[in-house]
Amino acid sequence: TALPITMSHVNILILDGESSFAAKVVRSLGLERRWRIHVLAKVVGSQRPALAWSRHVRSFHLTPANGDEAAYLASIRAVAKQTNARAILPVVEPTSLFCIRHRAILEEIAPLAPLPSAHTFTTAIDKGLLAAFMAQHAILHPRTCLPPDPMRFTLRYPVLVKPRRASGGQGFAKVESPKELQREFARRTDRANVCVQEYIEGIDVGCSVLAREGKIEAWTTQRGLRRLRPYAALSEMQMETSTPVYEATTKLMAALNWSGIAHVDFRIDACTGQPLVLEVNGRYWDSLWASTAACVNFPDLVCRMTLGEVLPVAHPHPGRFVQPRALRKDFLRLLPRIFRFRWNGLSMIL
Repeated sequence: TALPITMSHVNILILDGESSFAAKVVRSLGLERRWRIHVLAKVVGSQRPALAWSRHVRSFHLTPANGDEAAYLASIRAVAKQTNARAILPVVEPTSLFCIRHRAILEEIAPLAPLPSAHTFTTAIDKGLLAAFMAQHAILHPRTCLPPDPMRFTLRYPVLVKPRRASGGQGFAKVESPKELQREFARRTDRANVCVQEYIEGIDVGCSVLAREGKIEAWTTQRGLRRLRPYAALSEMQMETSTPVYEATTKLMAALNWSGIAHVDFRIDACTGQPLVLEVNGRYWDSLWASTAACVNFPDLVCRMTLGEVLPVAHPHPGRFVQPRALRKDFLRLLPRIFRFRWNGLSMIL
């Protein structure tokens, strides 16, 4: 049974404080004064991540990044007890998987943010497994094949060779022919962990969601306008409503019986106009602040859902959003023009 919303202060424990994604989560939560934010970071040595000095963070805690799961559980337990945490939020995919594996133990410590089953999660974040799943459920996606023999693929070229679990365009390669694909496979050392996907000409669109047992509770959609490099995260986007993308995401989340946050990347096929699912990120996304600016504060909604509260209806607002790093690059690119203009003007006066 959902509980009414209460406005008293609530302590929240954010994991993955060493990640840049955690900073985006904290920044969004910081807009709601109700949350007292505590952060636990896995670090090597004693160096404190930049998030430790955020004005939104009430306390910051360190634990060794040594891969010892029992020690990490002990750290979470100790920090949760010290901060009286009412909810635990993982941020990145490896930690979400850790929390899924140890769900029973963690929920004895404090309520855990909604997460799907381990099988669902690993299926969704693996591009190869996801493609096979979507083929079984008649969800539109580019044709995707797995190794080991690249020459048996009957794909339309060009194709993209992608690591099955990487994000941000890392390790992506576009190839134009079967011979080039052979050369690409010959040079790679990660052949067992890649997939080959038909390259689709079109527009990049994303759909960010919070779901509960396959039903979407909150969402935003965005159309890509610019990237700083090929296949990287969007640096400029238009927040807008895309009904076909939302409907495709609804079908995918229902088929997966997904719980928690996710970001689904699409390509709108230039030939057919249909949205094709490229991949699913089972973590907070790079453009999280754009969703927050569009009046859908996903970290806030996750905390409310974790506490069993009735979620307020969030209506995404349209708008254009530019990532700060893109603004910095634009400014640096303009600097030579500004100084050249001043120099030319001075020369004319003299």
